Amino acid sequence: GALARLTLAGRSVGDARIRRSLSGSVEMAALP
Repeated sequence: GALARLTLAGRSVGDARIRRSLSGSVEMAALP
């Protein structure tokens, strides 16, 4: 139902945020 849809949306948003922060950390680590 709507709750499952909200949960999925929140999870995808959280995953994107985690992925962005991870890629940001990798980019920062790659800098000299």
